[in-house]
Amino acid sequence: LAHLPLGSIEELKLPSIADEDGEEDASDQAGQFWYCLEEILGSLYSLARPLLVHCNDIDSLCALVETVREELDRRRHYARTHDLSDSAKLLTGEAGPLAWVLHRCAADAQERLSLVGRQHLLSEVAAYLPTDSDMDYPGILERFVEKANREGAGYENLDVFDTWYPPVGSLLRLLAQLYRAVETHVFEDLANAAVTACTKSLMSMRSTLMNHGKSAGDAEMFLVRHLLVLREQLSPFNIRLLHVERSLDFSTTAQALQEFMREGGLLSRRVLNMTAQNPLVNLLVEGRPRVKEDATDGKAALEKNLKEGCNNWIEIALNDLLGPLKDWLTKVSALAMEADEGGNSPKLSSAGIQRVRLLPSASPDRIKEIADVALAGAAKALPARLRQLHLYILNTSTQTVLFRPVQRRVSQALQDVTAIVQQLEAVDESGSQRWQEILSSLKALNTLVVTADVARFERSPAAAPSSSPPEPNPAPKVDPTPLAEPTPQVESTSKRASSPAGESTARSDPLPQSNADNEGEDEGEDEV
Repeated sequence: LAHLPLGSIEELKLPSIADEDGEEDASDQAGQFWYCLEEILGSLYSLARPLLVHCNDIDSLCALVETVREELDRRRHYARTHDLSDSAKLLTGEAGPLAWVLHRCAADAQERLSLVGRQHLLSEVAAYLPTDSDMDYPGILERFVEKANREGAGYENLDVFDTWYPPVGSLLRLLAQLYRAVETHVFEDLANAAVTACTKSLMSMRSTLMNHGKSAGDAEMFLVRHLLVLREQLSPFNIRLLHVERSLDFSTTAQALQEFMREGGLLSRRVLNMTAQNPLVNLLVEGRPRVKEDATDGKAALEKNLKEGCNNWIEIALNDLLGPLKDWLTKVSALAMEADEGGNSPKLSSAGIQRVRLLPSASPDRIKEIADVALAGAAKALPARLRQLHLYILNTSTQTVLFRPVQRRVSQALQDVTAIVQQLEAVDESGSQRWQEILSSLKALNTLVVTADVARFERSPAAAPSSSPPEPNPAPKVDPTPLAEPTPQVESTSKRASSPAGESTARSDPLPQSNADNEGEDEGEDEV
């Protein structure tokens, strides 16, 4: 009332209305009070609304909405637990002037929140320009690990938010603020736009990292890490990230008008004919604009980009672990490869064997050299890839699920190479002992990759490979039998899905469900 002009308060002083006995009627008193309260609260709302529609502070707007809701809930609870008169219920109930003003203030604050939230989304997420410090990967994560080792604290006790890309943190803070402040359909629409913009920002950042000299593995793991964070942090909201935009398509209308004018328009003789050939009827039927729907699914885009990032990292790890063996197998596979009866390993036809023997790279000495280079390269690359996996992914189950397709595909490739080498050995008349050495090297390479335990690998920087490459493990003396497919010990999908949502660790399945476990076995590891 202190902000109201004195003249306005004087105008609210109304004369009392008395009945025939000189006593005021209770209903008339309530009516006078209703009128005065309406005028006062209306004036207060007129003063408060300009402040609301110009407020840019999200915290203040959210606090106002929360306060109004608490006040309305308190009044409802008081009305249910106390015996109030009809006049009191009328003045203070849902239809009263105070409740009306509170609802209007909350609606204005929610409308302003939607606008300010979209502006914040545009400036802090969609149009965010990364700085040099933002592109310091994996340096940001290495410093985080060093701090954890120095303080002796668990990773869940440190502020892991500092390692997030700033648009991801801004998006999650915005959604946490708006979740209880706006209506559900408004929040879902805003969340879908936010997730879509953030996913595009992360994809752009991946390209920026590679353009600034970062390795492809670091760029892909940056994308995978932050998409996993987004998916994990969005799951408690329990919302549908689907937005459908409807528009009118007038292309059929234009075609119908052209056909109508070609028939002579209203001057056509068939306009008055009550037949199907009436051009006016065709215009009305065929010229109706069609409703065009454009659906945007933020969750589907997130899952698609997450799967793409995982598959790209798997390919990078395969190239590092197989080295020249992968190129050699690709070249040989192009020479009339055909599947055997079991379909488990390739088998060259007689003509294919003769073509392969003519290749310079098919000699025993050359294959032995390629196998030794691949073994030495895998001994150096494997610790680096495992350390990279531990730096970017904190959850052990997620690390295992992501590395398991690498182990399977390496083992399958070595199975194919072993089958080809055995065929070449069978047709070799020189009886060279190199073939046994080749099979031993392939067996050692398979054992090195398959027996790698992701869970036991140290995350500390000391686990990184030294500047000098480690000596490869000596090739064990084993029988040159076909290599067996690895079966890493990992948790099943049902066990991972049953973990509580409130745990501080990330969700164990970093990929679309049924892909990490089922498709890797049935359709190949490239469908992670």
